[in-house]
Amino acid sequence: MMMSKLTSVFLAISMMGGGVPETVPTASVMIADSAGDTQSEWGEHLNWSLDAATDTLTISGTGDMYDDLSSRSFNYNPSAVRKVVIKDGVTSIGNSAFSVFDQLEEVLIPDSVTSIGDYAFDSCQNLKTVRLPKNLTSIGDGSFGFCDQLTDVTIPDSVTNIGNYAFQYCGKMTEITIPGSVKSVGESAFYSSGLENVTIQDGVEKIGEQAFSSCESLTSLIVPDTVTEMGNYALAGCSAMTAVKLSDGLTELPEWLFNECGALRSLTLPSGVTEFQLIGLDSLKELTVPNPDCVFPDYVNLLPSLEVINSIPGSEVEFFATRRQIPFHSLDDPSYVSSGIMLETRTQANIVAYMQSHPVDLQAAPSYETAPATTAPYAPGKLDANTQKNALNMLNIVRFVAGIGEVSSLDDYAALAQASALVNSVNGELTHMPAQPKDMSDALFQTALQGSVQSNIGMGYSDPACSVLYGYMHDSDPFNIQSVGHRRWCLNPAMNATGFGYVDNFTAMYAVDQNNSARMAGVAWPAQQMPVELFSSGAAWSFSTGFEVNAGAIHVTLSRERDHKVWNFDSASADGSFYVDNLICGTPGCIIFRPDDVGDYQAGDTFRVEITGLATYPDYTVQFFRSGFPDDLAQEASSLPGDVNLDGAVNATDAAEILIAAAKSGAGEDSGLNAQQKLNADVNADSEINAGDAATVLMYAAAVGAGEEETKIEEFV
Repeated sequence: MMMSKLTSVFLAISMMGGGVPETVPTASVMIADSAGDTQSEWGEHLNWSLDAATDTLTISGTGDMYDDLSSRSFNYNPSAVRKVVIKDGVTSIGNSAFSVFDQLEEVLIPDSVTSIGDYAFDSCQNLKTVRLPKNLTSIGDGSFGFCDQLTDVTIPDSVTNIGNYAFQYCGKMTEITIPGSVKSVGESAFYSSGLENVTIQDGVEKIGEQAFSSCESLTSLIVPDTVTEMGNYALAGCSAMTAVKLSDGLTELPEWLFNECGALRSLTLPSGVTEFQLIGLDSLKELTVPNPDCVFPDYVNLLPSLEVINSIPGSEVEFFATRRQIPFHSLDDPSYVSSGIMLETRTQANIVAYMQSHPVDLQAAPSYETAPATTAPYAPGKLDANTQKNALNMLNIVRFVAGIGEVSSLDDYAALAQASALVNSVNGELTHMPAQPKDMSDALFQTALQGSVQSNIGMGYSDPACSVLYGYMHDSDPFNIQSVGHRRWCLNPAMNATGFGYVDNFTAMYAVDQNNSARMAGVAWPAQQMPVELFSSGAAWSFSTGFEVNAGAIHVTLSRERDHKVWNFDSASADGSFYVDNLICGTPGCIIFRPDDVGDYQAGDTFRVEITGLATYPDYTVQFFRSGFPDDLAQEASSLPGDVNLDGAVNATDAAEILIAAAKSGAGEDSGLNAQQKLNADVNADSEINAGDAATVLMYAAAVGAGEEETKIEEFV
């Protein structure tokens, strides 16, 4: 009869020491397989040992674990094991291998393991971290289900299948990336997990039933076009989900796909869907149906809150809308705009990651590959690649935040912008229609003129990147707030490329490229997730519709969640500044509003914007958060005497702001300036804002323009 392993260990100790000692130090006890036991409880060629001092189980050897380990007995207490070390050479983890190890906190899996069996770590409620091996191909059914403390899992790009229930009820798992190597995500794979951000990469083909069901913290999801099948209830119960982009490879949507997704207000069907079967979208306000042949069932309570359907005129969809008395808008109608933002919805984590991968140095001085010549014979020079990239990153950051695609840098555009900066610097005047300087060649001047007409231009900024953030995107001084045209060119979805120029504080950014086919509608600034460092209290809000707007019909309501303060804006009266501009500055039909007495925007602030008077009514929220983006320059600019518009420069624009504020105050009206702007406007430090402050600003600006760069504004007080 074979002795138990534990008995054989103590017998060995007895034989060596003349009997069993009275006490055995814990650190010296190692429980293990007997050397001759070929029927190991883990695998035919696997051995184990347990260090009682560290509660560590080590499994070594070569080959697979047994397929099914659910019914085996143990020679130790599995609840005492807190760490498992699987040595290199083990090639699989069997079914239910560690499912009763309820105190397990850490497991080390070697790269030799290629599969994890069904329920391998099921209900390991103390397991916090696990590193999946780089050669893993299969994650079994229920393998990590009910691992309440599991927070950090990276699925390697060798995995082809995620089993049913694999990560269900992992309440502390907040992020997951599913690589394109995975062909199928199993049923209930992430059911009722704590996921907030999910990235599904191109290559995934199937998402099973209830795969992300009851993920109550998941706010948005992009399903790549490689996905051709989604199971029923796949997104049901995602009660916080406000935005979803479905795969255009889908031809059928199961009826309960979005059941109990109460926050979802707008949905676009894939173009291949020919039958609408969705049930449970009780809060949906807007539905876009690209396929004119899509048919709808005649359920009385189908889509009870729907306010608008967008599709092709004369279609089955329009017939359904007419029958149900739901407003219908044509996708062929240029006045069409979505209710909400018709661009990609970014998450705060997305934005921070993008900023980190696109670094910007707002303190860097411009450097040149070829220096410009500002006296005859004139030469535009050329900014070096680092300066171009710095400015391009700044532009792409604001575009990314707004939900718009990246642009690239084009040498031809950079040459036009550089020539524009040169001619304005030589003339000492900022204008889109510069005069030809004496002794400047016709060829160079024609390039400079074209660049000036086709570029955003500015002066007084330390480098092109600063001009993007503090000039073009701010765009809220008295000369620009009525159109915010520079901002609209920066945020033009149709832009595909740009280029930057800089000469002696004069800047230019080529702006009129239209080589991107992106739809031009629903561009908001500030965006729905907004880094507080990118938007100052003096900046105007804007919403570009993409079509001409009837200004008299527009009404905007802005409300702040923190204190329930509400601002209203229309052409008759406004709680601040209000404009509607129909010029084509990138996108036409821009609604502009700036609230009075809003104070500083704070991380955590949430605002709601409701716009009526359009074919459909944009209704969206803006949440400010701190991203960590460098804001030291913004802090410096905000406290600069004379810098009333908070753009980091003191010039005639600020003098105009002072005169307007003084006139308003003299008429008994609110000056329209916030606390920091008032402090900056009182240049003479006499506790009044008047023409004397404006005169001081103009004298200072003239001195700086004449080349007295070391001059301080205090010298003119």
